[in-house]
Amino acid sequence: MVSLLDRVTVGSAALLSRRGRFFADGVLCPTLGEHFDVVALTLPSGLSRPEDGEVREVHAETASGNLGAAYQIAQWLGPDHPLIVFHHGSNERPYDYSRTAKNTFKRVFFSRGGTFPANLVNLRAPFHQSLKEYAEGIRELHRFGALLMTSVALVEEVVRHARAGGIRQVVVCGCSLGGWVTNLHRAYSASADVYVPMLAGAALGDMFVDSVYRRLVGGEGRRRPEVVRKALNFEEEFAANREANVFPLLARHDAIVVFERQKRCYEGRHPLAVIDRGHTSGMLAPLALRRHLGSVLDGKVPA
Repeated sequence: MVSLLDRVTVGSAALLSRRGRFFADGVLCPTLGEHFDVVALTLPSGLSRPEDGEVREVHAETASGNLGAAYQIAQWLGPDHPLIVFHHGSNERPYDYSRTAKNTFKRVFFSRGGTFPANLVNLRAPFHQSLKEYAEGIRELHRFGALLMTSVALVEEVVRHARAGGIRQVVVCGCSLGGWVTNLHRAYSASADVYVPMLAGAALGDMFVDSVYRRLVGGEGRRRPEVVRKALNFEEEFAANREANVFPLLARHDAIVVFERQKRCYEGRHPLAVIDRGHTSGMLAPLALRRHLGSVLDGKVPA
């Protein structure tokens, strides 16, 4: 089974991450909506100087203290092209463009297949500058919630500046962690035109409680699974938006973002594309991810 790779990947991570388990130190947490309401951040130079490719650091005030994030204008074709705001996966280094880097953005947009016909903004979530920072940042649920909603607030600021700069179509997209952030932005802001969540749904808590990923949860998180589920599931908020502007992609054999569970978030309203892969193998299939995103921009989304 394709999902065996997911189980091996998570099992290996569990052996290596005894000091970096999710929610090991606490599960007390504001709601995701409360997190979003208090995040305060501004883009240091907006979307000016779009051609320079500079990584721009962003400082955010959150319910869990001051956190750092970043954005990069990785490609600029002008305001007559759509803007894709892309968010990376968990524990990636989105600005490491070396050949062996764990970087979904690079693989999807620049590895193969030529130039993607859009302006591209590449985001970085809090705690994603080093493995040590990430391992410490995920040990408390409230800090993980702050991570998520800081990224959502960063997406919102990029969208706002894009509108002010005359961009007519804004697409929010991401894989795995980035897919959750994509759906969270739609649930709590919905200011973009199109959403393309890949390998994610709206029942994030269930991933930590009921999937193979629970092996990476420690301490308090493992003892209080219903608190984790309640804190991180956002299906009601996601479903409250009736606009049919979400074009998800899931992996049929995913043992982390479980297909049968997460597809329920989309059924009856959003055209779901499916690849016959697991989570890990799906993240390592940039052409499939690129084709799906391209089909959305071309208006040829598979049902």
